[in-house]
Amino acid sequence: MKTFKSYTIRLETVFSNIYITEATDINGIKLVKLNLGKSGGCVSAHLSVLAELITSSLNTENKQLLMNCVGIKCPSMPCC
Repeated sequence: MKTFKSYTIRLETVFSNIYITEATDINGIKLVKLNLGKSGGCVSAHLSVLAELITSSLNTENKQLLMNCVGIKCPSMPCC
């Protein structure tokens, strides 16, 4: 039987709070989930896909996909 420990952090953005949940075992992070406040729809779907890509990258030997994503940011929006 595997035992996982998980925790959730809240990241405040100009749009809403993003909740990041990580599940770990003795070997490291095994699962990542991303939720955007109480919203649903398109943005939440994109976050779910992103979480699946992160989880897949963490659980394979090839870390290139994850490394390619490091540093990508949304540019500052003058209206916000």
